[in-house]
Amino acid sequence: MGALDAFSKAFSLVTKNRKACFLVIIAYIAMALMVFILPAPAGGTAGKHATIIFEEYGATSAGSIVHNLKQFLLGLFVTVLILSLVEYTVVKAYYLSVIGEEYSLATLLWEALPRIPAVIFIKVLAYLMSFLLGAIPLGLTIIGVLTINPALALLGVLILLLIIPVVLTFFALVVPSYIRVNGVGAIVEAFQITIGNIPSSFGYGVLFLLLSFTVSIGMVPLLVPLIISNASPLTITLLEVPFKAFLTCFLWAGGVLLYLDFKGINERKEEEFLY
Repeated sequence: MGALDAFSKAFSLVTKNRKACFLVIIAYIAMALMVFILPAPAGGTAGKHATIIFEEYGATSAGSIVHNLKQFLLGLFVTVLILSLVEYTVVKAYYLSVIGEEYSLATLLWEALPRIPAVIFIKVLAYLMSFLLGAIPLGLTIIGVLTINPALALLGVLILLLIIPVVLTFFALVVPSYIRVNGVGAIVEAFQITIGNIPSSFGYGVLFLLLSFTVSIGMVPLLVPLIISNASPLTITLLEVPFKAFLTCFLWAGGVLLYLDFKGINERKEEEFLY
């Protein structure tokens, strides 16, 4: 199939499964609203009054710092839960769609619930592996800057730029691999097939980055008037939701298509692995 073919087919897979994309939109809206539903951070009085308090009484107290940290962790926890639930559901829906099977999002959501911890675990492992992979060129860049060695710093930056598209594809392959392997071994398989198909992994990552840039440019005419008119952050965030949902679904759809291609799995034959 290759990167270009998967990229083109991902468009049709996303448009064909509009309900799955709508689920992602709902998830992003819920996460946006959650920020405004959670209690305000302690000592978070906005504007000039907050500045006066800070100048008169000094830095934020340790108690308010702990409170703010708890609020942040709670929000992060709920966000991770929602994203894990939705990612498994949507990726499985794309799988079923590819093999021509009907599905119910409600059934897939119910199936995803007990798998949330495993999805979170393998995603954390994916982030750790990506961090370790990126630490090498980042280290070269830092050493090059500190030792005033432009060649070494440039080498580190170039390697980092080459790694980023591959890492994006790796993330897109993790959950499709888990759905088929149904275990922690999915992270190893996803990494192996990503590295084993570097040209396609790099190509799809680059194409996705270009798509993201194009979508971002398209959002500018919509966002700038709101920013200039001092629209509420919630309004701006909600306006971004459809664009973010589309890019998210596109990345996941491409991951399913690339996974099947990298594993050399016939689409109809794959049905036996999904039930």
